[in-house]
Amino acid sequence: FQRAYLIIKMFSTDGGCRKAKLLAPWVGLQIVIIFLIVWYTICYTIKISNLPLRIIYIIFFFLMVIIIEAHIIRCCFTDPGEISLSWSEENLDKIKFGSALERERFLDSYPQLREHYTTGQGANIGVFRYCFVCKRVKPERSHHCSSCNRCFLKMDHHCAWVGNCVGYYNYKNFVMLLLFTFILTLIMLGTLISPMISFFGGNNQSGDFQFIGIMVSIVLSLAFAGSTLVLFIVQVMHTVNGITTIETYSLTYELNPYNQKECMKNSNEALGLGVCCWFLPTTPEFKDDGHHFYKRELQENTIETSKDLGGVDNTCLLYTS
Repeated sequence: FQRAYLIIKMFSTDGGCRKAKLLAPWVGLQIVIIFLIVWYTICYTIKISNLPLRIIYIIFFFLMVIIIEAHIIRCCFTDPGEISLSWSEENLDKIKFGSALERERFLDSYPQLREHYTTGQGANIGVFRYCFVCKRVKPERSHHCSSCNRCFLKMDHHCAWVGNCVGYYNYKNFVMLLLFTFILTLIMLGTLISPMISFFGGNNQSGDFQFIGIMVSIVLSLAFAGSTLVLFIVQVMHTVNGITTIETYSLTYELNPYNQKECMKNSNEALGLGVCCWFLPTTPEFKDDGHHFYKRELQENTIETSKDLGGVDNTCLLYTS
């Protein structure tokens, strides 16, 4: 009922058309999954001659399907991370402006801070960015998504397949979705080996229709297995190195100031506390609230080396261990 309420609320508020377009790929993905479940169960699983093995396959298969569906729902309907309004108001005096025009635009909305940003302490010192769309100060690692039209904490990327951004609170579900989808496709490929061998060995009794079904299932399984495996490996590399997909466009693993140099610490910051809880379709628990992150201290001896990295924000590259 809670999920149904969220869906109704999505389409009844402003921007419903935008949200419907974002949700369309997710609906299409559900149709594909349902088709695979029905086709796989009817055509192959129930034809396994060994009864205990058949039962094990069916239970494990549908267990994977349930876990995948739970992670998909979490990815789709969990808020990736909303910037706290109170935190934003507390840090209005710590904004770093990209230009004088941007500063004047901000001061038109907050005239009480004009002296602070023109002649006071805030004239040359700034830490955070400001989003003129959401009207909030953006913490480090947060970004504004043009598709969702919102800012999110520790935004990783916007995923069209779940119709939502992947951020601080649903990143774990996205990574686990990739992992369990890969496992599920391996199970399907394993049960397709025997009927494929039988067909090409001349022992097939189901005709060409069975062959078409086998080949379609193999192609779909290989496509899902290959794509999810590659994406999963990429996300694991990002996780253990404490970096997001967006940050990889301007940073490297070694020059990433948020890398704690320990795989477990980086993983706990991305996936939550407790290794066993990583695999469950639950909301992760973190030490912080997504507004503060570990950051290595600045050392002056890295200033010269960063000058050769043209086009990249040097304020991030100056951090080292």
